[in-house]
Amino acid sequence: MNFKRKVLGLLGVLIFMASSFAGLLGNGLVAEAAPTNVDVNIYKGAYDTKPTDIQNTGEKNEAWHTSQGGRPLKDVGFTVYDATESFYTLAAANPSWTVNQLRDAIATAGSAGLTEAKAEQTTDASGHTKFTLPDKVTVGAAEKDAVYLFVETSAPSNVTTKADNMVVIFPVYKMNADGTPTNDKLSELFLYPKNVQTDDIDVEKEKEIKDDFTVGEPIEYKITFDVPVGIDGLANNDPLNPVYRYTQFFLRDESQPNLHYLDNQGLYVVETDGSLTTISDVDFSVVADPSGTPIKTGYDNIFHVFFNDKDSLANQTPDVAKLGKYAGKKLVFKYRMYLDENTTPDEWIDNQATLQYENNPTNGLETLPWTGDDVITYGRRFEKVDQDNGSSLDGAEFIVKRKNNGVTEYMIAKATTTSPSRWSTTKTDALVLTSAGGGLFTVEGLEGTVSHDSAGTALPLETVPGSSSVGDPSHPATVGKPLVQYWLEETKAPSNQYVALTSDIPFTVDYGTYTATIKVGDETEVENKRKGTLPGTGGNGIYAIIAVGAVAVLAVGAYFLRNKETVED
Repeated sequence: MNFKRKVLGLLGVLIFMASSFAGLLGNGLVAEAAPTNVDVNIYKGAYDTKPTDIQNTGEKNEAWHTSQGGRPLKDVGFTVYDATESFYTLAAANPSWTVNQLRDAIATAGSAGLTEAKAEQTTDASGHTKFTLPDKVTVGAAEKDAVYLFVETSAPSNVTTKADNMVVIFPVYKMNADGTPTNDKLSELFLYPKNVQTDDIDVEKEKEIKDDFTVGEPIEYKITFDVPVGIDGLANNDPLNPVYRYTQFFLRDESQPNLHYLDNQGLYVVETDGSLTTISDVDFSVVADPSGTPIKTGYDNIFHVFFNDKDSLANQTPDVAKLGKYAGKKLVFKYRMYLDENTTPDEWIDNQATLQYENNPTNGLETLPWTGDDVITYGRRFEKVDQDNGSSLDGAEFIVKRKNNGVTEYMIAKATTTSPSRWSTTKTDALVLTSAGGGLFTVEGLEGTVSHDSAGTALPLETVPGSSSVGDPSHPATVGKPLVQYWLEETKAPSNQYVALTSDIPFTVDYGTYTATIKVGDETEVENKRKGTLPGTGGNGIYAIIAVGAVAVLAVGAYFLRNKETVED
C-alpha cells in the first residue's frame, strides 16, 4: 500500500492545462498532513506567435519568456476556482482514467459550477501576479489534497490568443527537463502561461474639406493614430530597472516644397462617442529636420512629432509611461501648415504623414503606410491695354481687394508669424502689382472658394451670385462651389497721358485661370482710355479757333454776295 501511494505521488500532475502548456506532476488523491499555504506565482508572457512548448520545472525562471522571444504581459486577469470536489468525484466515477485524463476533463469543463477560491487578480508590468492558496481543503468530512482551476478571465484588447485553463493538483514536486518528477516537494511554484499579442496600430492624416487655399493662410490638419495596448510593456522582468519594449514611437510628416509647418493645436483623445478631449499629460516635441533625407523622394520639408519634452532630433525616445495612460486609445495631433508666396498656381502640392515605431530589435524601425492629401492655390493673368488701339501699357499699379463680412480687406505680400493671413484691413499694407513686359501682371496665390475657420465654419466672404467653380475633376472638393469675388483697384495709371480707372474691376480665380492662354479682349484685359489733348497754360486757347472760324464765315459770305451780284447783272 505504501509503495502504491508513493507511485501515485510521483505521478500526480502539478499543472493541468487543456492544451499545449506542460504540467507538473503531484502526489496521490488522499491527504494526511495538515494544510499549509502555498504561493502560486503566475508570470504572463506575450508572443507574436505561439512558441513551441518546453517543460516547466515549477521553479522560478526569470528568462522563461524572454529566452523564447516573449515579453512580460501586464493587465491580464486570472481567477482561481476550487475544483477539488469535482476532481475526486470524477476520479471515483472513472477509476480507469489517468491523472492526465482527469486534469484535461477539469480544464475543459471550465469554471461552471465551481466555487471561486480567489477573486480576479491582474498581472503587473512584469507580467506577475501571486495567489496564496491552502494545499488541502475539506470535502464533506474529509480533508483532501487541493485541486485548483486557474482561468484567464480578462486580457488586453490586442490579445488574439488567450492561455488555456490551468489545473494545479497538490502536493507539487519539482519536474525534470524530460517531464519526470523528482522527490523535491515545492513550497512555492511558478507558472508561465503564454498569450499571442498583436499591436494593431493605424494612422490617418486629414485636412479640412477643401483643397484650394490662399498662400500664407493656415491649412488645418490632424493626424489620428492608435496608442498600442503594449506601449509601456517591458522587454525585461525588472520593473525597478525597466527596459521598455517600444524604443521608438513618433509621427513623421513630409511635404513637397512650398508647403510648410506653421504651428499646432495640441493633442486630443478620441472619446467613445467620437468627440475630442484635450490632453496635457503627454509630452510632445515638434522638431523640423531640414537636412534630413526624405523617405518619399522630393518631399523635402520634414518634421517629426516625438513624444517627449526634449525638442531634439538627437533624443527621440518616447515617454512610454505617459503614453501608457492612453494605451489602446486613439489620439489626435492637430496642426496647421501653409503654402508660401513662391507657390506656383494650378500645381498640386502633396503632403504625407506616417507613424514610425520600433518594438522588436529584429524588425528594426517600422513605418506604417503613408497617409495624406494635396493642396493647390490659384491665380489669374491680366493685360493692361489702351482702350482705343489695344496696345499694351506698362507702369500701371494695382492692389487686390475682397470683402470679409462686409469689410474690405487688402491682399498683402505674405503672411507673417504675427499675422498668419494674407489680408489686412489697412490699405497701405497692400501688395502693389505693376504691369510690365507688355502690360502683363499676375495675381497669384488665391483661393477660388470660401475658406473655413478652425471650427469648420465658412468665412463670410463675398461670393459671385450663382457662380460655380470649375475646379479639378480629380479633386471633387474643388468642383461646384461658389467663387470668391475679388476686385482690382488701379492706384496709378500707366502714365499721365491716361485717365486712371475710377471703378474697381471684379474678377475670380479658379483651376486653370492662371495657366490659360491670354487673348486680347478677354475678361483678363484691363483697359485705359487716353486723355483728350488740351493746350498748355497761357496759349491762345479756344479764341484762336473762334477767330479762324469767324474769318472763314466772312469769306464764305463775301463769296456768295459777289456771285449774287454777278447773276443780277
